[in-house]
Amino acid sequence: MRPKSLSSRLLVVTAVALAPAVAIAITSLLTIQRDRTADLHGDALRTAELVSLEVEQTFAGVESVLRTLAAAPVVRNGDSAACSTLLADTVTAVAFVAELYILDQDGGIRCSSTSTGEVDVVPQDLLAQADTQRAMAGMFRPADASAGPRLPVALRIGEGAGQKPGIAVAHLDLVWMEQRLQRRTLAAGNSLTIVDRSGTILARVPDSATFVGTKILQEYLHLIQAAQPGSLEIVSRDGTPRILGYFPPAANATGLYISAGYSIAEGLETMRTVALQALALALLGTLLALILALYTARAFIARPVGVLIDTITAWRRGKTTARTGMSATDGEIGDAGAALDAFMSELLANREARQKADEARDLMRDELEHREKNLLATIQAVARQTFSDTGNETAMRTFSDRLNAISEANRLLKQSGWKSTPLRCLITNGVSTFIGDNHDRVETKGPDLVVKGNVATAIGMSIHELCTNAVKYGALSNDTGKVLIEWDVQPHEAGDAFSLQWTERGGPPVTKPDRTGFGSKVIRHALSAQTGGSVEIIHDPQGLVCRLTAPAETVTAPAE
Repeated sequence: MRPKSLSSRLLVVTAVALAPAVAIAITSLLTIQRDRTADLHGDALRTAELVSLEVEQTFAGVESVLRTLAAAPVVRNGDSAACSTLLADTVTAVAFVAELYILDQDGGIRCSSTSTGEVDVVPQDLLAQADTQRAMAGMFRPADASAGPRLPVALRIGEGAGQKPGIAVAHLDLVWMEQRLQRRTLAAGNSLTIVDRSGTILARVPDSATFVGTKILQEYLHLIQAAQPGSLEIVSRDGTPRILGYFPPAANATGLYISAGYSIAEGLETMRTVALQALALALLGTLLALILALYTARAFIARPVGVLIDTITAWRRGKTTARTGMSATDGEIGDAGAALDAFMSELLANREARQKADEARDLMRDELEHREKNLLATIQAVARQTFSDTGNETAMRTFSDRLNAISEANRLLKQSGWKSTPLRCLITNGVSTFIGDNHDRVETKGPDLVVKGNVATAIGMSIHELCTNAVKYGALSNDTGKVLIEWDVQPHEAGDAFSLQWTERGGPPVTKPDRTGFGSKVIRHALSAQTGGSVEIIHDPQGLVCRLTAPAETVTAPAE
């Protein structure tokens, strides 16, 4: 039946006019809640990634310490007393290492930083898995009389000629790791967790005393075996519903599981409170408007409702400065407008808070870079002191040059946030130290490609080793030799294939050496380990040729 009275008609007109505004407001609130939930998933995953990168940096530091110790003469010649003194001094100098051991291949202690004579330094499975390519993490060791809770990290050493095979073991100080985690600013209800491959919690903030040394919940153990990082909604062991961002061992170089939990209640509390207030005020304003519609003219209803609709529409179109400008003096709809303004201001405040959080993460990244520089300086200082005892200046210069090659590759990676670096720039910087202004001595050919961070470090080290060899014995050792460095990506049945080739011509005749030098080992092991490809070194009499072939997906990164 059609409404006949003016009051009825005004009531219908008011209802029709307010319906789109209410619908838009509810839709906006639901959209904002969905977007905020998605933001929490992204924030949790990014935080887990940052912690994973920080832990990888720590492991890189541990591995550098172990490799430096393995090269020390007192370790190589088996001087137990001097070796133990060196290990003890290193533990004192390096904050994140609790204990150091040099073991025989069967696990017997050759020398150690502690006098307790601990027999079970690492479990047998870790002894069997340890190799020379990278340090391997063991499983949680609880606190005892000699040290606090710690994590064994093992590296097989002494595989070269004239060296005594063994295993270098560092016990990573988990109290130090927990203190690093505590430096992060966590919102109420959020958590950070580091777990070994058996599911035992190594470090956790907050409530570390409750969780460290215990297992994660059975229903989440499968995440340790996950192939890729991810996020999901869970109920933590403390009963808190959280959005969990996780990085499994397969997604990082540490062999550890790292997660960041964001409290759902805390993450959505402000949004939900403001949303409920705005919705309540909108409903109240609608009810009052319908009642007043019986006694007021259309103009007193249409104008404020129109302002609400225009403001919401402008906001959805990206004009975040749009406000209703209403207050309680404008009546009930004015209250709704003021609540909507407050809600929009809260949204902007949340965006600014996220921006500050991003700035804090950038500050943490800068701090990590600073610590990396300090660590490289510490390694150089320890190496300089070690090599000075042997009087081998050539070895010291070689070690410093290799360390500088790693540092230069890291410098390029820092410019892209440790994700990737242009290949051409990486190679040009690598050879510039050796050729100076003689740019015609080295020719580079290939498309503009961007390589992943781990691959950039390996290529940078390999270019350095090849340049060093060329200057000493190859094409760059005379005035006429030249080097051609070329790369490309070609389609293949199994996927695109990346190739990188170093070719020398015009140098002294090349003969195959009687033994494989350390530089060749660095090139083979670094490139094959980081790219999953194959490395071929050809001693052509006309000039040395080094060729890398690898799947493009493991080498290249998207251009930014």
